[in-house]
Amino acid sequence: TTNGATIKNVGITSGRVEENIIYAAYTGTLVGHCLDSHPTTITNCYSKAYLTGATKDAGGLVGKLHGTLSYSFYNGIIRGESILGGLVGSSYSNNKSATIDHCHMAGTKIRHSGDASQCGALIGLLHDGSLVYRSYSLDATTVLVGTNNGNITECNFHTEEEFENGTVCWLLNDCSEKNPVWYQTLG
Repeated sequence: TTNGATIKNVGITSGRVEENIIYAAYTGTLVGHCLDSHPTTITNCYSKAYLTGATKDAGGLVGKLHGTLSYSFYNGIIRGESILGGLVGSSYSNNKSATIDHCHMAGTKIRHSGDASQCGALIGLLHDGSLVYRSYSLDATTVLVGTNNGNITECNFHTEEEFENGTVCWLLNDCSEKNPVWYQTLG
């Protein structure tokens, strides 16, 4: 649980995260719950850990987000019931909004046993006032956002070839060589 935290430059290369049985929601491999009192900022982070046994509000990186998730990615397996997202399970609404920008989800598999309408490759449930911007997914077996009440801008599915040939890296860098954040070795 975070409350106004700043998390940056953190990478989880392997492992397994299971839902806390006592606290039956808000599960992520990096952060479970960003409290709504003060926004959390997460930048330049990634996880390849598996997430299993989640009931709801579960995401590859964050279970429930209030704040910003940027320049980050998830690549793993998520197993749960509903409100599941490759990056974020769900966002807060209105003045407790979330922003997800310049992120991607590659090679991730989302397996749900509940309501499929609240499962998305990027986020399971996007509330009013929240934004997903210039974020991409390799998994085209599910929608980008399960339930969308927010704003999605410049987000798409891309093929494995587009991830490998630098297309997605170029898009994540705002189609510019100036001040790149994302780097990729081709070939």
